[in-house]
Amino acid sequence: MIVALGHVMMTFRSAEAVCDVIAGFATVRAALIGADGQAPYPPQSGAEFGAAAISVLWLGGPEHTVVPNSRYNSEQRRTEHWVDLHRGPITWRVTDRVGYDTLMDEFRRVHRTAVGVFLDGGYRRDPAKILDAFDEA
Repeated sequence: MIVALGHVMMTFRSAEAVCDVIAGFATVRAALIGADGQAPYPPQSGAEFGAAAISVLWLGGPEHTVVPNSRYNSEQRRTEHWVDLHRGPITWRVTDRVGYDTLMDEFRRVHRTAVGVFLDGGYRRDPAKILDAFDEA
């Protein structure tokens, strides 16, 4: 199954791989407190010539690490917050809650499709539905 999200194309070979990738992104949610979309983006060399495209083949879910970051912006006199998700050789930067929620909505559709398409479709529980500080008990 091939999923394209912007300039990232992800190929999944099993429902288990889909669930592993989604579960890694779900762990970012609790660390998003304070993120408001104003985080610095790393400079991209060659951006004036075109946009980078990435293709990832997920055979399984690599280990992941969630790293909350912040820095004080003296020009704006405020602290900027963001979260980096390190998954194997790729680092995903999550800068705001709205973008994160939109990504998770897409992943929910990917999960429903994967469970219906792959032979190992026994992964019916959506790994993105994890109760945390944002949910009401």
